[in-house]
This record gives sequence, structure tokens and C-alpha cells, in this order.
Amino acid sequence: SLYGFPKELTTVYEDENILVVYKPQGLLSNEEHGNNEPTYEDYVKKVKGENIQICHRLDRNTAGLLVFGKNQEAYEELLDAFKHGYIYKEYYTYVVGSDINPQKQHLENYLFKDEKTGFSKVYDTKTKGSVQIVTDIEVDTVYKKLNYTTLKVTIHTGKTHQIRAHLAHIGHP
Repeated sequence: SLYGFPKELTTVYEDENILVVYKPQGLLSNEEHGNNEPTYEDYVKKVKGENIQICHRLDRNTAGLLVFGKNQEAYEELLDAFKHGYIYKEYYTYVVGSDINPQKQHLENYLFKDEKTGFSKVYDTKTKGSVQIVTDIEVDTVYKKLNYTTLKVTIHTGKTHQIRAHLAHIGHP
């Protein structure tokens, strides 16, 4: 298809209130300001019905699971569960380098996103326009011969490009 939408929706879980689907990399989760591109939310609504509502987002370049509320009450409960940490996001990612500290790391820095370019930069101290980001990383598997590592990542703040920018900042893009 034109935007790379799959031929079939991959449903991971569904009941009368909740739908969990797999979103491939390269697609917008939901509407971005000033962008008229179709979104994965649009696609899911077309397949499953207009009343369904997306409860969170994933960056365009992130593949993973998206949670939808199938009615207003479920949607509000899910939003509350995300907000209060009853549901949280966990990520697995590949990074350059096989020399990462094997101990779980808690990273706290500041992210500035240039709205004109969309580029995000991480700083050690607060700078004008930056916001605090908090990311935990834990080594999953080290591939010394190929010089890369897979990490389990948990974000405590959900800022655009947070994982990519934070890992690049510590020398492991």
C-alpha cells in the first residue's frame, strides 16, 4: 500500500473493552499537528470501527504494541492506568557497542527538541526549553563479534525520540 500499511491487522489481544495490535515500524501511530498523512489509528478504526480510541503512541520508527479502548469507559480506564503506572511501556532495542555497563542504569538528563528541524538533543544540565527525561536501561544480550548490544529500556517520561536521543547521548546510538 502507499504508506506501508499491512494487508491485515495483527491483533495480539482483544475482548469487549480492549484491543491490542502490532504497529510496524515506519507508520505514524496517530495524528501529528500539521501532518495529513494517514495514521495507524485511522487504519485500525477502518478495520475495527470508528468508536475505538488509541490510548498512547509510539514513534514512527518504533514497531510495537498499541492499546485501544473499544468504548469510552474502557478508554478512560486505560488512560488512567497508563497515567498511574498500572500499565507501562517496555522496549527492546539494538545499540551500537558491546562495552555497555552490564548493571542496570538509571539515566536522568534533559532533552531539547528543535521544533523546526525535529532534531532532539540531550544535555546533562537543564537548558532553555529542555525537559527532564528519565530512562532505565538493562543489558539483554551482548554481541561482541558484531559490536552491538540489545537492551531492555523502560522510560519514566515519554518524550518524542527519548530512547534514541538518550542512548546516543551515552555513546550507544
